[in-house]
Amino acid sequence: MKRAKIGLWTSMLALLLCTAPHWGWATRIVAGSVTGEVTATPTAHEIEVAHRLYLIKAGTPAAQQSSKFQTGDNVDLVLDAPAASANAEVIAISAHSGS
Repeated sequence: MKRAKIGLWTSMLALLLCTAPHWGWATRIVAGSVTGEVTATPTAHEIEVAHRLYLIKAGTPAAQQSSKFQTGDNVDLVLDAPAASANAEVIAISAHSGS
């Protein structure tokens, strides 16, 4: 009987590990991201990066952070949709680090 319980628990553990999502998925960015140079003075509602205008979603950290950047700064934008989407809005802005 003890062997049957061990076999059952082993099978249940293997099934759990095979069907559970990867633990690292929680830190993955699902939406789009853009890196580039600010090419126009940002406002609380929009920012232009690499000559493309992005709307800033109201009430997000991006709306508060946009005034910290100026033309010529390299930034990373996090969008709430893929970058190619016409209705993608910026939800976070940070200074680009690295080369």
